[in-house]
Amino acid sequence: MLRTPTFGARVDWNAVSAIGSIAGAIGVIATLVYVSRQIRDQNRALQTTIRDSAFQQLQSWNYQLIADRELAHLFQRGAMQADWSTLDEQDRARLVHVLYSFFKVFENIYLHAVDGSVDRQVWDRNCTVFFAYAKQPGCRFYWQQRKDTFDPRFRAVLEGDLRTEVLPGSQFIGMAVQS
Repeated sequence: MLRTPTFGARVDWNAVSAIGSIAGAIGVIATLVYVSRQIRDQNRALQTTIRDSAFQQLQSWNYQLIADRELAHLFQRGAMQADWSTLDEQDRARLVHVLYSFFKVFENIYLHAVDGSVDRQVWDRNCTVFFAYAKQPGCRFYWQQRKDTFDPRFRAVLEGDLRTEVLPGSQFIGMAVQS
């Protein structure tokens, strides 16, 4: 009969099991730390992408005005005057679309800030320019006609916060020329 050598010690299976459990727990903790870092890095990358997308929309809108002198003038004129009757029908139609885009770009930035997908400072730093135009008579006229096409959270901000005293572009330009 063959005997299994014991080498003078008995195996304590409870100790082996405890060591295995500890090693497994350490493995699970290490995996959770790794996954949480991956998620944090992905969230940062996503926030950067969203912020860059919002800035790209703003830059694109601004570039349209830079590239089209008549459009820039129409935006400035339309924003400043509540009575659009001095504009011909084509200019009024164009102005409606320009203002829609203007408000939508800033609505997008605001909603991303509210949802936390971009830092709140992104909105805070850009809202000054937005309100400089949004409080002008022509923009207010547009807003009263079309506000229902915008998110209620954005509507609440616009209707409750016209605090800024920053000059809109046409007044700023006029002031700079006079100096």
